Amino acid sequence: MLSGPLAALLVAFQVMTPYPRVRPTQKTTAAKGTYDEDLTATFHGTVRTNQGKTLRIEDDDNKILEFHCTHKTGYFDGDKKIKASDLKPGVRVSVDSIQFPDGELNPVNIHVVHETTKKPAE
Repeated sequence: MLSGPLAALLVAFQVMTPYPRVRPTQKTTAAKGTYDEDLTATFHGTVRTNQGKTLRIEDDDNKILEFHCTHKTGYFDGDKKIKASDLKPGVRVSVDSIQFPDGELNPVNIHVVHETTKKPAE
């Protein structure tokens, strides 16, 4: 057993050694738009089902994509905020989402896409 100045020095060293911690990164929210652009992907398609927290769209390749919406998901028609319930089957949408390591797609923002018809050249 150590005693005296050497023991006191060892105890002081242990107390002064910082505890290794992992600090959380900046909180990200849809409302503030603070998601890193590199982490988001945009999908385009037609709403097939909207069951509150689960939104399924069919993309242009006829694949069904399932998104798990949260309270942070923003819904927009142009610049106007809309409700999630306004996304009815058949509506064209653009979904900005992030993919988690487990493969789940979480939408950040969902925008209604209005098709523009081109007039024939005269």
